[in-house]
Amino acid sequence: MVGDGGRGSTTARTRLVVAVVGVVLLVVLAVLLPRLAGDDESSSAGAPSATTAPRPTDETPSDAPAPGEPNDGASAPSSAPSDGAEGSGGSGGSGGSGEADAPDEGEADNRPPLRVSIDEPVRPTDALTVTVARVEEVRSQAELPGETSRPALRLTVRVTNTSDRAVSIGGALTNLYYGSDRTAATLVQRPGGRPFPAEVQAGGSATSVVVYNVPPAARDDVVLEVSLDATIRRVEFNGSCADGC
Repeated sequence: MVGDGGRGSTTARTRLVVAVVGVVLLVVLAVLLPRLAGDDESSSAGAPSATTAPRPTDETPSDAPAPGEPNDGASAPSSAPSDGAEGSGGSGGSGGSGEADAPDEGEADNRPPLRVSIDEPVRPTDALTVTVARVEEVRSQAELPGETSRPALRLTVRVTNTSDRAVSIGGALTNLYYGSDRTAATLVQRPGGRPFPAEVQAGGSATSVVVYNVPPAARDDVVLEVSLDATIRRVEFNGSCADGC
């Protein structure tokens, strides 16, 4: 009987110990689980999420600026002057007369021609002076195909070079117009036609003689156009030759 009672006491104590240990474990778990859950949430909140980065779509314009880069769109102010601002200052010339500046050396001079009286000298460049030295009433002599003998004007054009170097005028051209509608006169070779030489020597002069058929009744308004070279400004001599120029 004693032996059975001892075994029963031992079993009861064992059950009590197991119960106490179970309670302690429950308490420990109750304390630790909230902390572990909080740590997991904190770590989850601090870590970057792979789903937060924006994904490109077909609606996104290809030229949209990247984050952190300046926007180069039309709203950005520009410090460069507009074409209109540049043009307004470039065509006035040094004297503000509205005349375009002279082109650089070797470039074609496309400015409007210099217009003077037929008996007035003109300077298309600083070195050259052009003068209609003489105007004569003649009758042209047909020699080449297409030429006809008609009442004509024979004009002697002189170019003076005041510089210290020769100036090329081998490509010089002349045209003559008459009347209010600027009818182009016909150029003939005779009598006495002579082209310009290839150049004007330094400190020298050169002449050309041109013959144009001009009806006597249409000589109230005559314009002789002279172009010495594409790089030299054209000149126009205007006047009346009704009673001789």
